[in-house]
Amino acid sequence: MLTFVMATENEGPDLDLTLDALVQAKGPEDALLVFHAGDDRTLARLQTFAATHSAQIIRTDSPVGNRSDLLRLALEMAETDYTMALAPTDRLQPESFRTLRRTLQQETPDLCLLHSAWWLADANHPLPRSDSALLNALPQRPSVSDCAGLLPDPRRLIFRTADWLARLATWPPLADDRAFYERALTQSTELMAAPAPVLMHLYAPSSPAPAMLSFAEALAAQPKSERAACLAEWMPFLDEQLTLCPPAETSLILNALPNIVAHLPRPARRNMSQQPGAFACLLDAQIKDGSLGAKAELSLQISAQQQYRTDILASAYGRLRQDLDLALPGPDYLRSLYTRLRGL
Repeated sequence: MLTFVMATENEGPDLDLTLDALVQAKGPEDALLVFHAGDDRTLARLQTFAATHSAQIIRTDSPVGNRSDLLRLALEMAETDYTMALAPTDRLQPESFRTLRRTLQQETPDLCLLHSAWWLADANHPLPRSDSALLNALPQRPSVSDCAGLLPDPRRLIFRTADWLARLATWPPLADDRAFYERALTQSTELMAAPAPVLMHLYAPSSPAPAMLSFAEALAAQPKSERAACLAEWMPFLDEQLTLCPPAETSLILNALPNIVAHLPRPARRNMSQQPGAFACLLDAQIKDGSLGAKAELSLQISAQQQYRTDILASAYGRLRQDLDLALPGPDYLRSLYTRLRGL
């Protein structure tokens, strides 16, 4: 039915969690294909998995290049109807994925757009992504225009193997994940969206510098009449960069704001308060109150995000403590055991 493809190097214990989740979610006809260019410890983990599950491990001299290269290799080797790429830290939601598999068998789309989230502590407390509400509102058979406000993330795509093997063979090398995602949606003929979160990525803070630079360059390259549309197109991605930004690197965002505002046409500046999303609120603060206003707004956003993540961690810790209390013997049992041992 489905081939999961993965590229591994020197992976940590999170790989075991990914493989455990895969065991719970995979069907009897599913297979795992791994291109491994890392250490022997990771290889041993993969071989242990392959001893009891359908899996093929291919050692490579160097890591597989980008996502496009990985998918091309997978499509050439897959013997299943569908192919899906996983990162070594990704987790699948078993119940949601089993439902998705049945839907794929019934609907047979050539491309499926998944709903994904972040995992922070465990799979039971997903952290929504910046476009989760938009994904929830998508029809099962969306058009490309329906997906315009979503994050350009190719990790969310499941490909019908026979169709995309031929299509990708004609593609030139693509510069980045955004270009890959947009071309895939454009060339899809039977697109389907999965409403429930089935895939979770490890929440990992990252520097916003590359994204801010790419956006600033893209905005400056547009004629003035197209810059508002350019901002709208990038907004979900920029919202996510705010979510992933470490507190120590917020100055990179603040320093980029004046240049971004300077390139926006006046109507776009006046209407900024009416735009959705965290980055629009930040731009609006910069426009109305300058650097101090933007700094205050960003501080509030970062504080709210940290509190939300703290609540998730506290909930996960509470569940772990409850599980330990139930698993370990209580004081009455220990007292009784001590009394019996003294009587021997």
